Amino acid sequence: MVPGLFSDVKSYGSNMKTQPGFTLIELVLTICILGFLVSIVIPNFKGTLEDYRLRNAAMEIASEIRLIQQRAISEGDIFKIIFDLNNRDRYHVARGTRILKTAYLPDGVILEGTSLGGGHQMVFTESGAPIPAGSITLKNKRGERRYVIVAVATGRVRISKNPPD
Repeated sequence: MVPGLFSDVKSYGSNMKTQPGFTLIELVLTICILGFLVSIVIPNFKGTLEDYRLRNAAMEIASEIRLIQQRAISEGDIFKIIFDLNNRDRYHVARGTRILKTAYLPDGVILEGTSLGGGHQMVFTESGAPIPAGSITLKNKRGERRYVIVAVATGRVRISKNPPD
């Protein structure tokens, strides 16, 4: 091509301005992929949240038992934790006959039962010994359970997915 010859002729479409952006097809495809990923993640998140609440409730009760045990030893008094199986959503901490605190379980977690006998309470003597020792069973909406287990002789507190022997 000779310079200058046909220099004023422009190719087809060259006068169209190009602007950055996305095409409609790209946008629709991105939304479909995001929708698919969200539909997978949300049910898993719900189960994870329920499991977290159950584990957290078990850890709170275990921590409360350890604290009461230490207070009984340090203050030289009788402390107890009373599990409310009528309402199934709370427990009480008492010093002697006076209730010091009422704690509520997270939504979706219930007290399913205890192996503590008819009173559903654990008393800690001045030496920190639990009377009686046993376990507390917590359950969530999905039917999963956690057991807070207090050993007889030592008063050691642990959490397990498996029921105590």
